[in-house]
Amino acid sequence: MRDQGLIDTSIADWADGLRVLGNQGAHYTGRKVSREDANDALDFAEALLDHIYVYKRRFEEFKKRREAKLPHQASTH
Repeated sequence: MRDQGLIDTSIADWADGLRVLGNQGAHYTGRKVSREDANDALDFAEALLDHIYVYKRRFEEFKKRREAKLPHQASTH
């Protein structure tokens, strides 16, 4: 997702942490996932999905709305 420009480095690090925790919970590793870590993982997953599917689109819509309100300038070409 980082290479595609969908997320920045800090969010990519977060996503990797979520992947590691998910693997720990899904595969027998001998280590239990704490309730606190599971809650954090759910919160992060929701934030990640909101960032990718909601806020990026809303920001693009915001920019289009703002550009439409600017007075049209004559081309200098």
